[in-house]
Amino acid sequence: MFQTDHYTCPHCRLVFRARTDDIFRHGDVRACPHCHTRVQIDLPRPPLPLETAPYGPSLAERVADYLEAGGEIPGRHPYFDGICLARVDGAFLYGYADDSATAFSPGDSSIIRRFEDRAGFVAWVAAQSDDSLNRGEDTGLRPGDMGITRRPLEEAVGRDPD
Repeated sequence: MFQTDHYTCPHCRLVFRARTDDIFRHGDVRACPHCHTRVQIDLPRPPLPLETAPYGPSLAERVADYLEAGGEIPGRHPYFDGICLARVDGAFLYGYADDSATAFSPGDSSIIRRFEDRAGFVAWVAAQSDDSLNRGEDTGLRPGDMGITRRPLEEAVGRDPD
């Protein structure tokens, strides 16, 4: 899903920022703090082309470690509704999550990919790229939504050492 931490009011041109625990998502309706006009957030699609370089085994291993330690990518927050990586009941999951207590429930129809073993998950993540997770017919994404990219992965687990 397209999201940002700041937005410009089209009426008064004030740039207003989201609170620390919040973001602006495409389609949200917010009130401008200056002119109090109701503003529908209209974000452009991410620029194309997307990166096609595979994430590789090093990043994939660190992502698996992070999820096994209880992390989620990206970290969810109030009003979260988007693509998430998580580990639930021993399985690695990729799919739509919301702001409920657990990212996914067993048998949840919002799960796009499910991996019962670490090796399969690591191999899958290592072979992915920003492009492969966001384009094509087998992404499992809703029309107009954005999947996981390298950025939130590296924000969670750090960049590959050079």
